[in-house]
Amino acid sequence: MITTALARLKQTQDIDVSIVARSWPAHALSGASLVRCAPFYLGRTMRDVGFARAASSLCTRFDLVQAHERVPGAQIFRAGSGVHAEWLLQRARQLGAADASSLAAEGYHRAVLSLESQMLSHPSLRAVIANSEMVARDLARHHPACTPLIRVIWNGIDRARFSPEQRRAQRPPARRALGIGEANRAVAMVGSDWQRKGAACLLTSLAQLPKDIILLLAGKESKPGRLRAIARKLDVDDRVRWIGPTEDPMAVLAAADCFALPSIYDQCPSASIEALACGLPVVLSSQCGTHSLVHPGQTGFVVDAHDHAAWPAAIARALELPATAADDASASVRHLDVDGMVEAWVELYRTLREENL
Repeated sequence: MITTALARLKQTQDIDVSIVARSWPAHALSGASLVRCAPFYLGRTMRDVGFARAASSLCTRFDLVQAHERVPGAQIFRAGSGVHAEWLLQRARQLGAADASSLAAEGYHRAVLSLESQMLSHPSLRAVIANSEMVARDLARHHPACTPLIRVIWNGIDRARFSPEQRRAQRPPARRALGIGEANRAVAMVGSDWQRKGAACLLTSLAQLPKDIILLLAGKESKPGRLRAIARKLDVDDRVRWIGPTEDPMAVLAAADCFALPSIYDQCPSASIEALACGLPVVLSSQCGTHSLVHPGQTGFVVDAHDHAAWPAAIARALELPATAADDASASVRHLDVDGMVEAWVELYRTLREENL
């Protein structure tokens, strides 16, 4: 998405784009200039804090800085990772902790919370982009002073690539490639960090669903062995396709009959929008920012991520939705495309520039 957005921004004649990053693939620059910012670090705390400080010192070199990380001093903060304080609350619920205080006391989380607070209270900040209504509410709840600065600009997707027509065309070869039989129904989950995405919840749900249903797990996961052990214990390992990292989510979505994402905190997962755009019914957690795009009983269902007992029935109901759900699902995200997202960004840039004149 970001690569496509950069290409669209480069087409805007009065905007010169630079990327401040530790590194960036040359083929993905799309005409932008790379400003390398790579301070030495040991461990993730030093990594994030060191980058934030170094990037902050570069902010004055540009007319306008849109930060996608917590960089105090930027004029625009795109809260693509959501609100860390809310993530800690949801993680504490997942762990069964009484509150999030023990998590928040850890060094890394203290550092991130501090950066987040500095970012959202910095005098240079003039706008905060939330990529879903849920993130906007979380920002306002945890950082009320920034409420007047919040703008909701949804993530965009490539609608030519993700559509019911493309799904139908790619479905037969996609299912053959994954060894899915004609009698099988497939539930897909696409996304990295399977612990946060709730893959364990899907495995326990699979054990309670009819045996013709299989699970497609795609995305990057640092500890897949833990989940494989859970699958073996539940005796569902043979009903799981462990796809892992993929550069072609459409190949997974085309093979599926339903998309499910029990994330404990997910700001605006693009895979869920792509699934809807393809015409798949979805089951999303109420902690997914995209849950507000779902029309319950029409295009899918919304379930609390922590209510594991409710997920099998919701998935079963989603698989039984009528064929008309495909058109309804695709229509529900028709307004979300990369061009619209970039246009909203550019409009914000020009508004802020005019305010400076």
